[in-house]
Amino acid sequence: MLLLGGLATISSFALAAFDLYLIIGLIASAIICLIYACYIGAVEQLRRVRPDYPRPFRSGVPTPLRRATMVLMPLIGIASLVSMPDLARPIAVGVAGIALLVAVLTGYSERLRDEPRGRADPRREAA
Repeated sequence: MLLLGGLATISSFALAAFDLYLIIGLIASAIICLIYACYIGAVEQLRRVRPDYPRPFRSGVPTPLRRATMVLMPLIGIASLVSMPDLARPIAVGVAGIALLVAVLTGYSERLRDEPRGRADPRREAA
């Protein structure tokens, strides 16, 4: 917990010292647009593959509008990234850094998933 708090403090000072608010905001808005499009795509896939699967809520938005939103949201995210040409280089570095972090964490997660967890129960081995 102390490590997380310390990292949050250091990152907030770095944001203030290097005036990175706008860059982080643009990258975050693009990520949010992509996540929202993926969410809509997952809902569409669920509707197509398992139409009778119980869902806790249903959307009243017509299907063509949902699909158009699914296509437009990543485009809006890309538009936010290129909306300020003078920040193109820092934004590209930020996006590349985030992509590298995601790749590393994905590899780490897959390694953890493939490793056996815990010790074997000696009572089960004896049986």
